[in-house]
Amino acid sequence: MNAPTASSFRSLYPDVNPTNGLPLTGVERLTLVVACMVLIYGCVNGELLIAGVGLALLLFAVVALSQKTARRIRSEARNRFPAEDWSEYRTASRLNLNLYIPLIWLVIIAMTMAGFWWIPHDYSVLGGALIAAISGVLIWFMPGANPVWNRRLRSEQGVQWAPVNQHSQNPGPDTMH
Repeated sequence: MNAPTASSFRSLYPDVNPTNGLPLTGVERLTLVVACMVLIYGCVNGELLIAGVGLALLLFAVVALSQKTARRIRSEARNRFPAEDWSEYRTASRLNLNLYIPLIWLVIIAMTMAGFWWIPHDYSVLGGALIAAISGVLIWFMPGANPVWNRRLRSEQGVQWAPVNQHSQNPGPDTMH
């Protein structure tokens, strides 16, 4: 990458560090997990109202997370400067997310369909809760969503970030905290 592109990136997005991603917080992951668990429980039991509420909760959680200011700014910067060394690209290739995320969702969908078809009506509440709990654990520890995977990646790579040309930047007053 040439110096003018790097300096324009640093001047347009001084607070965005491409080598450090924005992992989901515990509360954010919990909202996604609970919404998915409600959706899965409703699907296993064939309760369209519960599944609809779970789907609405899931859509609300995803939209709310995507509208967080830091994520919107980072997404805009990533779209405008794709040549930067974005941690999302390294994480996706290092953890092979193109394989594991669809595989985990296929397991969750298979468990949900199996529960819907083969759990007797007398055990549908217990079976639905059990399948929802197993799915919740899978979603909680899903690679790319859980910070445990990101910590391991950072410790293996030891990536440091610094401006390309520190002497040419005019820091100005220290007003941004």
